[in-house]
Formats: sequence, C-alpha cells, structure tokens
Amino acid sequence: MPGRANNGQSRQLILNAIDYFTREKGNSGPLVSVNEVHQRVAEALQVSLRTVSRICGERQKGIPVETPGQKRNKPKKKSEDSPDGIKTSVRNTIYDMKQNEKHVTIKSLVYCVLLQ
Repeated sequence: MPGRANNGQSRQLILNAIDYFTREKGNSGPLVSVNEVHQRVAEALQVSLRTVSRICGERQKGIPVETPGQKRNKPKKKSEDSPDGIKTSVRNTIYDMKQNEKHVTIKSLVYCVLLQ
C-alpha cells in the first residue's frame, strides 16, 4: 500500500512494537493486563507512560499532532542589512522615476542614486 515514507523514529517505534508483541506471543498472552492500555502502549513503543498519557490528553483536547519546537529560521532579507538612509534614498528615487515616467531598472536606479 503506497503512502508516506517513515522517518527513522517511526521505523524504530514499529520495530519496538513488533518486538513487544513477539515477546507477548512467546509468553502465550499479554505481558501487561489488557485493561491497562496506556501501560501496554508505553511498553510496546518503549516510551514513558507519561509521554503516552500526555499525547492522549492532547488528542482529547483537539490539539493537532505535530513535532513541537521545530521552527526554521528564515534568512534575513537583503534590504534588512541596509541602513535606513539608503533604503529611503532608493525608495524616493524610485518614486521620482515613476513620477517622471522613467523606466525603472537596477542599472538606471544605481545611476540615479549615485548622482545624488
């Protein structure tokens, strides 16, 4: 069945679950009472009981499943590195060129800014 690729952590969780249920098969029954669902999940996936409880609580509250704290820093725009005086000068030059119906290109803009 085609679908999404699993990352390394997903693959490890799958292997942990397979190992757990193989141990249950060898035990001829559950290792933990079937009534203790969170405990069985924690042991099968080799994560803490607190993690299982927290994730189940988030699901009940309607919080979407996502990896927390994965923010990507965007590179600064080139204009952010320029001093405000240069930005203002370029902006005013563009306004003047548009008002005089001149075609604005980088070359013409550089030429006009250098003349000022």
